[in-house]
Amino acid sequence: MGLNYNAISLVDTLGLVQGIILGSLLVFIGLKKSKSSVYLGLFVIIYSLDLLPSIVEDIELTKYYPKLTLLPFANGWLPFALFFIYIQKISVFSYRKIKYHLLYPGIVVFIIDVIIFCLPPEKRLEIDDSIWYNLLQLFGLFYSIWVAYITVKWINQHIKEVNNQFSAIEFKELKWARLFVITGIIYLTVGIFITLFFEFKLTELVFSSINVILLYWVSLRGILQHSISSLFDTKTDKITEVNIETSKVKEPKQELTLLLEKLDRFVNEHETYTKPELTIIDIADELNVHPRKISTALNSIYQLNFNSYINKYRIEKAITLIKSDLSNNLSIEGIGITVGFQSKSTFYAAFKKVTGTTPSKYKNA
Repeated sequence: MGLNYNAISLVDTLGLVQGIILGSLLVFIGLKKSKSSVYLGLFVIIYSLDLLPSIVEDIELTKYYPKLTLLPFANGWLPFALFFIYIQKISVFSYRKIKYHLLYPGIVVFIIDVIIFCLPPEKRLEIDDSIWYNLLQLFGLFYSIWVAYITVKWINQHIKEVNNQFSAIEFKELKWARLFVITGIIYLTVGIFITLFFEFKLTELVFSSINVILLYWVSLRGILQHSISSLFDTKTDKITEVNIETSKVKEPKQELTLLLEKLDRFVNEHETYTKPELTIIDIADELNVHPRKISTALNSIYQLNFNSYINKYRIEKAITLIKSDLSNNLSIEGIGITVGFQSKSTFYAAFKKVTGTTPSKYKNA
């Protein structure tokens, strides 16, 4: 049997095997611990199975096994919908209604592909060359791009809400997921364009390698990622939830200003900002006020979210320590931990955001 083995098919096969193994692991983790990982696992498995038709075509296996023509796994409608549901379930808005209906088009297309696969190989080839079938694949790309857009929009809202609830946001913002979605869509669009208009084997090899990297990356991050639960009472928050940008909840400006004065005094006197895992709930309980009211006051009066507000105090304290004799006995990282930061990277990022320079450069200036 003279199969056409090549580097592209080998890399794709690596991605296929790796994706099925990692995806199955995520499904197993999801069934045992977090249900959300099931959807990420299914996404990885379907994403990797999408490589199978390309592998079969690359090694010219259909010459010897015509029944493998048009395998029903190249479904562009389903993967990003699964990823979106995964993001919904691990985000701070997990209490919202899950949009399972986004899966329906992908399921319907899969059923169509299975029916087509049951037809004789000659009929399948005829369908593969038909305009309607190619339009179906094209609409699948547009659908993926649309789902990717609403996924990025959801993550952006999640990031804003996380910053309004937590002072420690590391591993909570899901920025890796946003980057993955954007990278995936760029990769998918450019890859299809190159496939349609160019035939460079080296380029195809590069894109196959990127595919393997993306599969490994999203699987690893999914294994490490924990769900981020809202700190607010989700039953009442469905009604009182604030749109951070437009501030739909109206409060008298004078009342919000008085609340911020009370908040400033409390944070200054008790230095609550030095608590690494400080949340808006902690302060709301101390002030005996609804956390949404604090969030609204910070957003509308100070134009700050809770995270930025607390970090401002932490940086001010860090500057005081850097200028004092205590800096001789503390490392830069030690100063960051003392004022409430959990890691050197978050301290450096927050310090540069407030001062425009790094703690080390500030100390040596």
